[in-house]
Amino acid sequence: MHQKLIEKDRFFDAAEAISEIIRIKVNNKDEILKDVETWLMDVKELMGKQVLLVSGSPKFDLYNADCGWGRPKKLEAVSIDGDNAISLCKSREFKGGLEFGLPLSTTKMDAFAAIFANGTRDLFD
Repeated sequence: MHQKLIEKDRFFDAAEAISEIIRIKVNNKDEILKDVETWLMDVKELMGKQVLLVSGSPKFDLYNADCGWGRPKKLEAVSIDGDNAISLCKSREFKGGLEFGLPLSTTKMDAFAAIFANGTRDLFD
């Protein structure tokens, strides 16, 4: 699977496939809560496995929320704490853009930034 994802455009194919599955699941009003009784057991089965938790959504335009103090300059999700979680929100600066939050130490963030820059450069060559 990893080799397929690093081939040109495979990353985008995977992202589109995941997006489509989520869209279908979330928008199926008759089925969305069908298996709610098994959710806790489903989560327990993931213990000890490699999991990525995502907090937030680009559908929530939090940068345009004004609670009386003006538009936020920066958002941070306090619900992500650890190496297996990210936050996601609509970009403040770029139309159609996304912001990702990663709870990493400076050393890990520097390594991630270098790997991410190299990997995305290859996607667009």
